[in-house]
Amino acid sequence: MVEQIRYASGATDMLSQAQAQCSAEQRRIIDDLGVRMKKICGSEWEGAAEKAYLVAQKRCNTEIEAGAIAEQRSSVVTQQCGEDMIAADVRCSSLFV
Repeated sequence: MVEQIRYASGATDMLSQAQAQCSAEQRRIIDDLGVRMKKICGSEWEGAAEKAYLVAQKRCNTEIEAGAIAEQRSSVVTQQCGEDMIAADVRCSSLFV
């Protein structure tokens, strides 16, 4: 029985792209929420309501950025593992020539 190793490229790149799109969408939603809240609150938006929103917005953006950084690190490690696996396969293939 012959076993084959399949190499699928692009999955890491697709994940990174999806993460970036989700991060941008999350930021847009948070910004849109602020606009809607301002319309709803009217003159009461000034002060505590606005301050609370800005604190929450900053916290959300920090978490979004942390997720993007973690995903980027994961992508680098995954890419390196793939390259190491291909290199090992090439080295081992010479044993069967």
